[in-house]
Amino acid sequence: MKQKRWLGANWCRVPALLDAMARFDDVLLFLYLDTDAFLNRSRVPLERFLAADPRRPLALAVLFPWNNTHWGGKKARALGPARWATTGALAMVSCAPAQLLLERWWAGAHHRSDQREYIRVLGREPGVSVIADESSPRGAYDGGAYVLHRCGTCRWMPPLEYLLNASRAANGVDGASVAGALAAVWEARVLATFKH
Repeated sequence: MKQKRWLGANWCRVPALLDAMARFDDVLLFLYLDTDAFLNRSRVPLERFLAADPRRPLALAVLFPWNNTHWGGKKARALGPARWATTGALAMVSCAPAQLLLERWWAGAHHRSDQREYIRVLGREPGVSVIADESSPRGAYDGGAYVLHRCGTCRWMPPLEYLLNASRAANGVDGASVAGALAAVWEARVLATFKH
């Protein structure tokens, strides 16, 4: 999948997800997180989190971005609050309809903003269901948020170190548990990283 112009790193998520679907055909769900986002509720499997809300049944949608009221922009607001979404955290069912959605999004990669292009191309698609949780932390740490997305240049957000430490404490994470979890993830092949 090549584009005719140089693309910013923000666009790498789309071919990376398509590549992951092709490589790991035995995996049902994928979770993409930007490098400034992290899983905040590590004890809750993704499939249980997605199934917990009857408004987003896995049978009706295949791509699940997180809510993004701060960065949604005018075009997103015109689509209505349910379509404000961030592309920094995406859950996806591995299937042909999800692949088609990603390919449609990728076709617009000649635009600078992947977020804006996501909203323009996929904002009203029935296969897309925006997760109601707000991933951008505004004040204090929110232990109920499944994903936290802390923009490095957003001074209005709590410091990343504060969020990470609060999340580690809430999830009972220490050095030994991290080593064990990484070993289990490696053995289960549920984590893939890509170098562009």
